[in-house]
Amino acid sequence: MLVKEFPGLEIWISKEGNSPKVEQVVENICSDSDYYFKDKIIKNDLATTVVEATVNEMNMIIKRINPKSFFTVLRRIFLMTRVERNWKYAHILKSNGIDTFNPILLVKKKWMGVCYQSYLYMNKINGEE
Repeated sequence: MLVKEFPGLEIWISKEGNSPKVEQVVENICSDSDYYFKDKIIKNDLATTVVEATVNEMNMIIKRINPKSFFTVLRRIFLMTRVERNWKYAHILKSNGIDTFNPILLVKKKWMGVCYQSYLYMNKINGEE
């Protein structure tokens, strides 16, 4: 895993996601973290927004965790964010041979060192309809 820090952003890149295509995605995220949220919205509610996007010829699902309240942001000082837990558990499942989504990027928007919004970029898996 590679971690890159930018002003107000922390980006985790998985080993599978370390490619020139992903570098372009990182540049787009640095200019506008909601860059890909203009595509097909799958879910949009108070807690999360999920979109399906084609990013540099890669079909991706992007999940954004929306801050619910000031206390949720404060809790993130001490606990992992939901996106960090998703990232961790996906890698555990994959290492145990269980097919699951492939996390590519984890993006944390920070203010004064505290994460207030996070994103998970993952490969789209086509399932049975």
